[in-house]
Amino acid sequence: MMRQPKTLHLPADLPSAKMIAFPLAARRCDIEHLASRVLAVNLTRGELEIIHALKRIQERMLKQGFSIEQVREQLGAFEGRVRAELWRHDLCDRDGSA
Repeated sequence: MMRQPKTLHLPADLPSAKMIAFPLAARRCDIEHLASRVLAVNLTRGELEIIHALKRIQERMLKQGFSIEQVREQLGAFEGRVRAELWRHDLCDRDGSA
């Protein structure tokens, strides 16, 4: 005899779901591409590449109607992942591994 699954009763005053502008896993290719562009130029130009990429993302997100808090959160996460990728490349180059 099959039992009915219990239903989940949630309070009506729960906060709404948080929309994620772009999951970082889906942006992996963009992160790697930007990191490789930064590594191909000098330090000053590399920083400018990161700043310009972040500005493009910011403009696109604001056009799509995201709040400034959401934009800041996503930009911080994206920049962090790019810098982690640069750090990973730096460590691999020092070790001689790929």
